[in-house]
Amino acid sequence: MAVYNGQSYLREALDSLLAQTFTDFELVVVDDASTDETPAILRAYAQRDPRFVLLRNESNLRLPASLNRGLAVCRALLVARADGDDFYEPDRLEKQFRFLREHNPVGVVSCYYRTMDSGGCQLDLKKLPVTDATIKFKLLWESPLCHPGAVFRRDAVQGVGGYDDSYPVAQDYDLWARLRDKTDFGNLPQPLMKLRIHGASSSAVRGSDQSRLSVGVSRRLFSEYLGRQLGEDETAALKYLLCAYTAVAHNELNTALFLLDDLIAKASRREDSSTWRWARQQIAAALLKQSHFQTYSDPSNSFGLLKKAIGVFTPCLASRPAIEQVLRLVLAKSRLRRPRP
Repeated sequence: MAVYNGQSYLREALDSLLAQTFTDFELVVVDDASTDETPAILRAYAQRDPRFVLLRNESNLRLPASLNRGLAVCRALLVARADGDDFYEPDRLEKQFRFLREHNPVGVVSCYYRTMDSGGCQLDLKKLPVTDATIKFKLLWESPLCHPGAVFRRDAVQGVGGYDDSYPVAQDYDLWARLRDKTDFGNLPQPLMKLRIHGASSSAVRGSDQSRLSVGVSRRLFSEYLGRQLGEDETAALKYLLCAYTAVAHNELNTALFLLDDLIAKASRREDSSTWRWARQQIAAALLKQSHFQTYSDPSNSFGLLKKAIGVFTPCLASRPAIEQVLRLVLAKSRLRRPRP
């Protein structure tokens, strides 16, 4: 765990870790030069529990360097990540450590998780792909592993150089990308943690650095998968189409769809049948979201995206998102035809 000015939620996170049913661990915490009550909280816990190993940076080094410093003193072969503002279910470590003992090829395992707000109120259940092949496919455009819920083999991470200090954000995405061809991945299909979303959380801090660094990782992975070097703008168009957090800009949509066709062609030949079916579902779901985003701003494009989603994965036509989108488009069309008063 690396923490900076985490006094608001640190006790709750530490209590949930110390209450684990798996008890044979050391808790390495790197205080990244906090200026609030974090150092005092950590010292108080360390005095009560001999499993604590406390390190303090003289200056603020940020997350990747702090994690590398903590990783360097870890003695166990298996290392669990944790953040100072999240909550961990009591059986989290037990289930993940057992999984890694029983699945030697897997070097990293994470889990489903729930999100919660600053007050601890539960928000959403986040489900992630669970097989190595589906995780590696989705890794092309975003991280399919919850970083603070991950447990990894220390040697595997150190073998690729640990965290890259040049990634103040998206450092987990970069790490998983470098591990992609070195080990297998897994996600336990159970929500073993609650990730807190608040103004100062890493999940809430997004900006130009986040976008640029994340696109850079996707560019490496897409280029390798497609067998040709993609430009940054090309990568961003395809990435944002598949992430479907917001509408792809009109002038980028054709580029994104052209690259998507190439990705579909490659995946249909490369992936096994179950992974290919899962991939088509994911792609269709992203296209449906993009269709939704453009319902009223560009109904023609919206209809085209809906049609393409159905072409990629025909069963999605019977899904609730598709049915709702068809109704939206019907309503949008009727509004356009309505005569002006």
